[in-house]
Amino acid sequence: MSAVFKRLIVPVIISIAALISAIQIKGSLSWGAASFVAIFLVMIVIRTVFEVRIGRAGKASDTLEQVLLVAVFLGMGPIPFLFVATPVFGFADYNLPIAINATAAIIGTLGLVLFYRSHVDLDRQWSVSLAIQEGHTLVDTGVYRLMRHPMYSALFLIVIAQAGLLSNWLAGFAGLATFGALYLLRVGREEALMASNFGEAWQAYAKRTPRLIPLSWGRREP
Repeated sequence: MSAVFKRLIVPVIISIAALISAIQIKGSLSWGAASFVAIFLVMIVIRTVFEVRIGRAGKASDTLEQVLLVAVFLGMGPIPFLFVATPVFGFADYNLPIAINATAAIIGTLGLVLFYRSHVDLDRQWSVSLAIQEGHTLVDTGVYRLMRHPMYSALFLIVIAQAGLLSNWLAGFAGLATFGALYLLRVGREEALMASNFGEAWQAYAKRTPRLIPLSWGRREP
């Protein structure tokens, strides 16, 4: 566990510093901003624990993927944290009702649960890059029985929560915009890779399993 703690020192310090700065520099810390920081930190903990356990963090497979991953990092990390900690994006502020904040917090919590579960069910076959791991098998159990890409679904819930927790057009929607771009440009390539490796098994799985939303009237087989 010491490796996990070492890797979490920086994000924990940054999170605490952002909260303190919001009070000291901006003069206030909104409930939505504090909730966003908490959700972000839990997401980082989940991913860090998993990466340390399997001994692989993963790397981008090409330049396009690297650019997209950096954009997502900026949209879900530095940009919203700058908004929380400083008035630099004050020109894009607007007001959000507390009901929106509360709903967003629930959505973000559901996203974290799904984010955790999708890592557990995928286990050592997970990679941040588009890659087939040694001994890779097609996972269609757990949350992967309900949807083909639960990790994407989880991150969509988290960036939607970001938009509902941060009352700023730039910081609130930066995560949704950047992750949405990553999803649109990456999911087709990922499914093509799976189809080329698993053939008919993937085709059958894709036919019966929705991509992102586990609709009760969907195409799953018993």
